[in-house]
Amino acid sequence: MFWKFNLVSSNIDTLLEQEDVSLLTILDEDDVLQECKAQNQKLVQFLVRENNISALVNYVVSDPNPEEEETKKYKYANIACELLTSDVDAITEQLTGSEPLLQMLFDFFNREPPLNPLSASFVCKVFILLATKKMGQLFESFQRQQGFIPSLMRHLATSSVADLLLKLCTCSDQQNELRDQVAQWLLNQDTLSLLFGLLGPNSTELERDNVTQLLQDLLRISRELRNHPLLDALLSVTSLAALANRAVDGEPLGGVLCRCIDVLQIAAELTKPGSDPIGLVPDEQRPETEADREFRQSVSTRLAEALLPVVDRLHHLLVSWPKGAPMPSTLGDLDPPLGHARLALSSLLAAAFELQNGALNARFRELHSLEALLDLLFVYEWNSLLHSNILKAVEAAVKDEAMFEHLVKECTVTEKITKFWQTPEEASAAPAMGTRPRRRGFMGHLTEIANLLVSQRDRVQMSEHQMQEWNNFTSGALVETNRRNETELGSRPLSGSDDDDSDFREVSFAPENEFRQFAFKEEDFSLQKQRASAFEERLAGLNFGVEGPSSTGQADMWSAPVQDLEDEDEWPERQITFENGQNAAPIGTLGGRTSSPRASSPADSSSDSISSDDEPPMEVEHAAPAPEPVTDPWGEQSTAANQEGWASWGEADKQPTFQRSDSAGFAFDGAAPVDPGAASRAANYEVATDSPQMEAETPSEEELSSNFHFLTSSGLLKAESSAS
Repeated sequence: MFWKFNLVSSNIDTLLEQEDVSLLTILDEDDVLQECKAQNQKLVQFLVRENNISALVNYVVSDPNPEEEETKKYKYANIACELLTSDVDAITEQLTGSEPLLQMLFDFFNREPPLNPLSASFVCKVFILLATKKMGQLFESFQRQQGFIPSLMRHLATSSVADLLLKLCTCSDQQNELRDQVAQWLLNQDTLSLLFGLLGPNSTELERDNVTQLLQDLLRISRELRNHPLLDALLSVTSLAALANRAVDGEPLGGVLCRCIDVLQIAAELTKPGSDPIGLVPDEQRPETEADREFRQSVSTRLAEALLPVVDRLHHLLVSWPKGAPMPSTLGDLDPPLGHARLALSSLLAAAFELQNGALNARFRELHSLEALLDLLFVYEWNSLLHSNILKAVEAAVKDEAMFEHLVKECTVTEKITKFWQTPEEASAAPAMGTRPRRRGFMGHLTEIANLLVSQRDRVQMSEHQMQEWNNFTSGALVETNRRNETELGSRPLSGSDDDDSDFREVSFAPENEFRQFAFKEEDFSLQKQRASAFEERLAGLNFGVEGPSSTGQADMWSAPVQDLEDEDEWPERQITFENGQNAAPIGTLGGRTSSPRASSPADSSSDSISSDDEPPMEVEHAAPAPEPVTDPWGEQSTAANQEGWASWGEADKQPTFQRSDSAGFAFDGAAPVDPGAASRAANYEVATDSPQMEAETPSEEELSSNFHFLTSSGLLKAESSAS
């Protein structure tokens, strides 16, 4: 999307408008690669000019100037390679259609080795692109070249050249007809013979490594590319026998033998069912067809036929490999060390046992090759790779009746197991390794071999004495070892049969179909989504916008509901009835405060009761000292007491008697506890009134205390502190 709308402006278009713009100027632009891949037509037309594309190819094939700065040495060669391989049809057509340009690329491999690795990678990358896009035209150029394949073979020490040769050998993305033509042409050029020759002792280590990797890749691809002339020739008896002979011919050389065995190992892997040497498809997801089984059987037969002539030589090298110098290790000196060559030989012999070929197995029995492998198990007790190869050989021998009998009787495997078996007590008494007892390194694989033989108990044929000794071992030491191996850290068994979770053993679970009725269904989730959507719609319709109140608008915001309450006459004016029967004006503002309605318990029927149950309580004013000004909660000062319809209380010498009832019709209990100091504090309070109808009367001490307690407890009156 970003490139679609061309949101980034480029300076290349401006430069290309100049008639004398140079190629180096364009290559110095930072966005030249992205503009080329974006199919900038002006740039593409500029690059495919004969002089410009020739300069690009020259940058690719030329070695850098050693005196140039390291940061600029490969700059233009790298940019030129990226432009030529940017998968632009016009550039690819120009390359394949020009013989001089292709000849410049071909001549690069006529140089004396070694090639510059980075320059070789640039050239091989261009060739690989041309082989992918224009293999037909490129193949015609290959056929016109004299000695092109031998030239490539001279430079196989460079890994990028090996990658190019692998691409030419497979041609997996081409049509079958063209692919077969290229493969047959490579066979006619003795490609396989040249590759096998590079595995010999006269080659360098890099050449042997790259050739080995190339042959292994070809064998892996052969599982997928059937009926491929070159790959079929590689899996032929002739080619496999040539590899086997190359491994054992002449003086033993570890590097040559190991590389040849590595290639033969990949061929042996092709004989296993369901295996995928490429590693792209898991075994359980790869269904095997009848063609796959025929292919495996064919490879197995050819490999056995190729190995049979060299079995004697392989066995001889295993048991009599030249001794090397002692090798010090953390477990002591290895004298002589096993070595890479004998480890590779054990791996190849194990693979040969797995072929289950009658002729090979018969020759192994004659040579006692399996017994030689078992002897190495007890000599090199810390080499786990060797132990794994020996275990594979024993597992393969168990599958063949003749080999199993040979394993038990002639190899005396049961006697060897009981002889070299190590009990925990013996391990504790052995020399310690650091802070732990020294346990023999082969005990894990030896236990697996013993369990394998126990599974074949009915087939074991031994003397009565040997059988009794073997039964004692399998029912004693082996059972104890298996029990210990099945126990997790913390002494808990791996299997669930012997665990200590007895509380859960008798738990019965309902059938699976009963649990399904509690499971959520798809419509349950859709219903929740609908409810959530409806709630979101309602929530979106609400207006949460509130304007901030100003200093003058704050009171207006609250005046409206207050005015509504006044208009609705929630608390109508009531008359106060005193003991003398006279009525006073409605109670309003007392002492600068606005009275408010309160809730109380039902009024009693005493003679002091107010005639109305909706009467709001009064608030009295302290006579001395003057009352403190109270700030109105709505942001404005209380109005004067002389408003219309409200009582105006002035200084009065007489105290009225109050009845304790509020507007809700609830009267406070007259039996409230009397404060002993209420009378003395009440003497400091006066009720101001200007009503001429109010008669002064001295209240009793009990009335003053009760009224004072009511006013202070209800928050309508604030008493002075004891210090004032």
